Amino acid sequence: MLMVLIRIRMLILMVLPALVLAACGGGTSPSEPQQAPMDATGYFSRGNDYAQKKDYDRAIADFSQAIALNPGYIEAHNNRGLAYAMQGEYDRAIADFDQAIALKDDYLFAYHNRGLAYAAQGAYDRAIADYDQAILLDSTSAGVYNHRGLAYYEQGDNDRAIADLNKAIALDPRNAMAYHNRGLVYAHKGRYDQAIADYTEAITLSPDTAPPYYNRGEAYVQAGEKEQALADFRRFLELSDDADWRQKARAQLQSLEQTAP
Repeated sequence: MLMVLIRIRMLILMVLPALVLAACGGGTSPSEPQQAPMDATGYFSRGNDYAQKKDYDRAIADFSQAIALNPGYIEAHNNRGLAYAMQGEYDRAIADFDQAIALKDDYLFAYHNRGLAYAAQGAYDRAIADYDQAILLDSTSAGVYNHRGLAYYEQGDNDRAIADLNKAIALDPRNAMAYHNRGLVYAHKGRYDQAIADYTEAITLSPDTAPPYYNRGEAYVQAGEKEQALADFRRFLELSDDADWRQKARAQLQSLEQTAP
């Protein structure tokens, strides 16, 4: 079993800071949140500070106050949606992205983020439709191609998935998650050498990210490379704090150790 659930959560985690900063324009640095905002912009800025500190309850409260003071504040709807998504409240997140799009129908970030929320719910057709719209608005976004490729993979459309992930890598050769996700597709197609190569590149670019180690370990198992698989599952356990997947990794280790010569 490949790491589908961890991967989806990681994608949302990775995209949040970039999209919040993009929505901010200039934004503020993630220093101590300012005190007693007097207007919508102040609440929005402090909400961004809280979001970057992963204090999503306070971030949502400040974005809500910004919206109460300025109901047409597109970025506040977008960023509150992101904060809801980080808490797993995808319906509320989608409602905020809907409102951002209603206010500005060419708002790239809201389409991208709504696509992520739909994907997290398993609504891949809707996710792909939003990614399509985001690409129409900006055909140079490696992140959108990466996420659309992942959605195609989840639907079993491996050829389209690889095409999108190739495009993501061409646009951003240092996009670790695009290599990781292309590795997932290659593994699903039984092309384990190519999967291992992509997982290895993802690890080179982001050595402290856990999922590529687990998935490369599985590819090594399929390729009959037990020692490499053992090393990857052990490294995964050092990096991951996800209880369910740690249990799976320990089971993999136990199975490999029992069959080792």
